[in-house]
This record gives sequence, C-alpha cells and structure tokens, in this order.
Amino acid sequence: MNEKPQVKLAETVVLIDAAYLNLVIIDMQGYFENILHRPLQEIDLAQLALYLTLDAGLTEGENEVQFLFVYD
Repeated sequence: MNEKPQVKLAETVVLIDAAYLNLVIIDMQGYFENILHRPLQEIDLAQLALYLTLDAGLTEGENEVQFLFVYD
C-alpha cells in the first residue's frame, strides 16, 4: 500500500491568504501614511497573529495555534 504521511494539525488553525494579506497591508499602510503625513513602522507579523487570534475569541494561556499561509 502507498500510505501518505498524515499532517498533524493543532486544535486551532488559522488559514491566511498571503496575497490578500499583502494587498490589505499595503493599502492600509498607504492610507494611514497619507493621513498621518509620515511613514509607518514595519508590521510585526507575530503581533498581528496575536491580535487576530485574540479577536477571534481565543483566550490567553496555554494554546497551540498553527498559522498556514496559502499562496500561489
């Protein structure tokens, strides 16, 4: 038999379209830089991941979360 290896996923998985995320970040950065008349700092992907999971209702504590970035 030709068995394929099984992928082990965490209880919480966040699936992100990388191309769309890039588009949204560039648009938002351009908008706010124009409004504030100054350049913004680089976006911290780890902080963004934290904010996304907390906004989704995950509470702080012992959690295992996997982020899967999908792109073509």
